[in-house]
Amino acid sequence: MADEAKKEKPKFPKRQVVVPKTTADLQRLHVDALMRDVSKPAKVPDPRKERGPRPPPETVRWVPGSSAGAGSSEFHIYRNLREHENRRQEYIGKKAKEEDKDEEFQKQREAHLAEAEQKTSKKRAKRQRKKQLKEQAKKVKKLNDEEKEAVQQGSSDDSEDSNAEEERGPSFVVGGK
Repeated sequence: MADEAKKEKPKFPKRQVVVPKTTADLQRLHVDALMRDVSKPAKVPDPRKERGPRPPPETVRWVPGSSAGAGSSEFHIYRNLREHENRRQEYIGKKAKEEDKDEEFQKQREAHLAEAEQKTSKKRAKRQRKKQLKEQAKKVKKLNDEEKEAVQQGSSDDSEDSNAEEERGPSFVVGGK
């Protein structure tokens, strides 16, 4: 029975245990592990979410103000609450500045893209005009060449006709007889 249990266990190939000595070795091991089975998707962690400060308390638990008889610990509580609120306000201010910078960047980016598109379209139109002029010049040249050939063929035809007339003689009598 013990032999049967041993036979039922699946045997996996034994891998040599490698202890990385440097971070490069560790990265190489990770890459090798990913490349063993390429069909498996690689796990990519989600980016960390920025942690903001806690929201302010809905109710203020201590409001002694400058009343007499405040204990010695009350100032420390007040100081901590004030620091917390100051940090929260600072965080909100930084976020607002970042959003303003991002918005300004996007506006500049859009302006640059529009300007680049305008330049590109202008150059494209110029290239198209040049191309059309070239094509028109080719057509005109082709027509001129065809006309010259027609004229040359026509003149050669006329010379053949004049040679035939000379051989036949004049078609009218000069001198009236």
